[in-house]
Amino acid sequence: MKTLFMGNAARLFLCTLSFLSASAHSPSADEGKPPLILERADYIRQRLEDGKTVVILEGDVRWVRGESRLRCGWAKYFEADGLLYLARDVYLFDDDRSLRADSVRYRREDGNAVAQGHVHLELDGGDVTVSSDSMAYQAADKEAWALKRPRLDLRSRPSGEESEDIMIRGDRLHMREGEYIAVSGMVDISGDSLIGRSDSLYYDLLAEEVSLVGDPWIEAGSYRVEGRRIVLRVPDRVLRKGISQGDARGEERQDAGVSQEAGFVEEPISWVEADTITLTFRQERIDSLLAYPGARSFFRENREGGREENYAVGEAILLVWKDGQVDQVRVSGKGEGVYRKRDSGEEQVWKSP
Repeated sequence: MKTLFMGNAARLFLCTLSFLSASAHSPSADEGKPPLILERADYIRQRLEDGKTVVILEGDVRWVRGESRLRCGWAKYFEADGLLYLARDVYLFDDDRSLRADSVRYRREDGNAVAQGHVHLELDGGDVTVSSDSMAYQAADKEAWALKRPRLDLRSRPSGEESEDIMIRGDRLHMREGEYIAVSGMVDISGDSLIGRSDSLYYDLLAEEVSLVGDPWIEAGSYRVEGRRIVLRVPDRVLRKGISQGDARGEERQDAGVSQEAGFVEEPISWVEADTITLTFRQERIDSLLAYPGARSFFRENREGGREENYAVGEAILLVWKDGQVDQVRVSGKGEGVYRKRDSGEEQVWKSP
């Protein structure tokens, strides 16, 4: 899968709300920003509620601020409190981002905002989307939260290749503008050729790395990798490398050999273990795997002459894929191993110099 996770161009997912800060009637809020202009409204009313002036706009309500646009079917502004309520299909957009929600509440004093109900955000021209029932934005720290099982959809556009999509779900999503995206609470990753799970996910926007911690694992095709921590390197949201650290293990199984009803799971076709496993990816598939230090590996293959098994240990073990299968196994440094024909009992032991 060549799509993983936001690139450096991604921005805070509720930053679209920040242009409303121009409604604050203070020099600091308006400084360097174009004014917020009401383009039209079908109805405008002003009245007093509890002695405070309230402005209500209804119908086709539209604002413009520079390149940004805001539309809704109803708005209510409490001038003294600096509170603005937007409702009825709220839609904020500019050239490469947009936000839809049933309602938005904005507080002028601190710039904080909350969007609720069928919230759907698109960034980077639709390559990044966030969906949730509720999103909150804190202007002072440039932070935002999406709660109630948010969904994050990501797409990359590699040069000369078709775009790929991946979906991430968790219990909570927290972002800080230009720094990180964190998803926690039973995080699920799913795509056409890559799936995974962990207790939490942390995406460093500057380093372009995604860290999975809390019993993490990923699967690419029929190969599964797990460890104490998995780091994915994703320049421009394209998965290039994966690193499993601490009690790392990789294994390949055949789906047809699994029978959960009988309580039986077929042993792996192959496995490799080490302190660290590094994966490289090419064209949506694993290209190679390097296990080190203290690596161990096992491979079995059913041939016409019977079942063959290879077991090896070494300072490092390199696996190279071809056409979606392990094609080469190389042991480097001081190593030893056993080659065995299960049916005949023939066995060969080897050691490196």
